[in-house]
Amino acid sequence: MSRRSAEAVDYTDSMVRAIVRRYPVDGVHFDYARYPNDRFDYSRFAIREFRGAVRAQLPEARRRALDAQEQDDLFAYPDALPDEWRAYRESRMTRLITRLQATVKRERAAALVSVAVVPDAREAERHRLQNWSAWAQAGLIDIVCPMAYTTDPSHFVDQITEARASAGERQMWAGIGSYRLSPMATVDNILTARRLGANGIVLFSYDNLTTSGQTRSDYLSLVGRAAFTPPASGPAGSR
Repeated sequence: MSRRSAEAVDYTDSMVRAIVRRYPVDGVHFDYARYPNDRFDYSRFAIREFRGAVRAQLPEARRRALDAQEQDDLFAYPDALPDEWRAYRESRMTRLITRLQATVKRERAAALVSVAVVPDAREAERHRLQNWSAWAQAGLIDIVCPMAYTTDPSHFVDQITEARASAGERQMWAGIGSYRLSPMATVDNILTARRLGANGIVLFSYDNLTTSGQTRSDYLSLVGRAAFTPPASGPAGSR
């Protein structure tokens, strides 16, 4: 790992450690624990690290050929070894989550670790290099929060169903894109998520639902009354 990469990881870890050490948090949520897309990161630093990780494992003739090609083509190694390049980047993200989870648990053992994930675990791994189903199986995360931000009710069902299955024994808190939905559409998604086995609900995002001019001012009140208020008790003896 290059000095810059190591410094970035160390800094992130130190921020997480400071938070969980200083405040009695119930948990830590990691957003953007993924690559923007599978074309990232082709920086000189990332390619140099990859080259250092795989070069010694290659036959001598292959090394010489790639070294020569690299003189004119910065992308020689990742282009020639696409499977290894993908695995390398995916493993880097997994190592980061592993380290951050260990820091959280070491400082505050009862704190829960949650991660915002692409709902389809296969798509997450393939296009975002976010192998969250493996993280769940390995116990690196306590809660999976699929970003099911679709406005299509049937697609929402598919996303939550897939995420619930891939989460296995871990909790799954359904992420709902309320910023794109009416209050009652959000309520419908909450009820659907509960029916499909969601252990919790995450509405994205608070700013969008409370900032003046972006939506109706009573959005959260409407959703709260419709989806989170227990039904009133009936007269004594009623069923």
